[in-house]
Amino acid sequence: MIRPRDLAEAEETLGLFERDGPFLRLAELLSPASLIEPELMRHMRLAHVHEAGVEVEQQLWFSDLVRARSGQGISLRVAVSHLLRERLKQRAAADSKRIAEARDLMARVHEQLSPVLLLEETLAWAEVFDQTARIQSRADDLLDALSAGREGLDHWLGRAWDGLPEDLKKTEAGRSLAQVAAMRGAEVDPADVDELDASRVAHLLDRVTVFLARQGSQLRAGVPPSEATHMIEIPDTEPLMIEVISDRGGTPASERLEVRPDAPPLDVGTGAVTLRRVDGGEYRLKPVPRPDGGHLSIEMLAAGTGACLLLRYGEPEAPSHVVIDGGPNVKVAKLLRERIDIEPPDKRAKGFRAAPRIELLVVTHIDADRIRGVLSLLGKDSRPLELHDVWFNGPAQAPREFL
Repeated sequence: MIRPRDLAEAEETLGLFERDGPFLRLAELLSPASLIEPELMRHMRLAHVHEAGVEVEQQLWFSDLVRARSGQGISLRVAVSHLLRERLKQRAAADSKRIAEARDLMARVHEQLSPVLLLEETLAWAEVFDQTARIQSRADDLLDALSAGREGLDHWLGRAWDGLPEDLKKTEAGRSLAQVAAMRGAEVDPADVDELDASRVAHLLDRVTVFLARQGSQLRAGVPPSEATHMIEIPDTEPLMIEVISDRGGTPASERLEVRPDAPPLDVGTGAVTLRRVDGGEYRLKPVPRPDGGHLSIEMLAAGTGACLLLRYGEPEAPSHVVIDGGPNVKVAKLLRERIDIEPPDKRAKGFRAAPRIELLVVTHIDADRIRGVLSLLGKDSRPLELHDVWFNGPAQAPREFL
């Protein structure tokens, strides 16, 4: 996103030069270039700005229009390049043949340029000639290449995003591309992005951990870890949101929950709630227990010199489980499995055999008298187990002052 302040500064800088003078005409013709080498500058001056002397090339090279200089060439400031291409677009409308010759000259000089830099120039020239269909086609091609995992394309997109045509950013493919550009550091315009357009690139996005708090019928996202009741990993979209599906009054409702500390809570009722990520992954929150139907029990299993605690809470017929440590051996793990491996009566009658679920597994420390039973419980030869969350005293979860 080009900020208005940058555009104003670029306009002021360009105003220091004669509008129809050879300096700005050369700069305009070079503005679609992703890299302006001395060779390109020389060819463009000799072919299309005949009256300009060689000093114009040096003037452009060291001018305030330039963002970066290297041994290979220069690149213009993004806002400057944007304004120059707008002027070049006006010239193309009046003299398309001459501007097309400049485009073809640049293509010949740059025929050995890298594919992504050539793509950058192709899009810039398509903008100059107002070729909306061509921009749409290249946006689709770019999204296909990104989705296929072409290496390095995401980093290029983050660097080049500001200078890409506005027509590209407004397309459906462009809004998906904006998600990747934002992940790679580009500042995207909120009007150019919607998290629902991220589904095609969700596998490319980084994952972020979101902490949620459910209190009664209210659900908030982006709360501090100390206030959280649930935790979920989601693709790092812009803006960051979760689709929330709840059943209030017998009618399923789908709403989007903003992930930010100051976002208003969402009323989801007290029934089951499904959280859906942009990549289609789902996370289910159990109904809030009724005041008259919940219970809590704590059992200390026979673990010899070790320790193994089992907490049950919620509905008596289908309780939720919290396990604290697993004792010193496989016998404790087997006993623990027997305690939690019980189906609700309605599912037993149907012959249903689901994986038992543990809401939270706490490993207080990794001495053998606590962790051997846990390792046995989670071993590859054990029957599948649905495990929602794990707490342990490792670097990822230990308080910072203890590290």
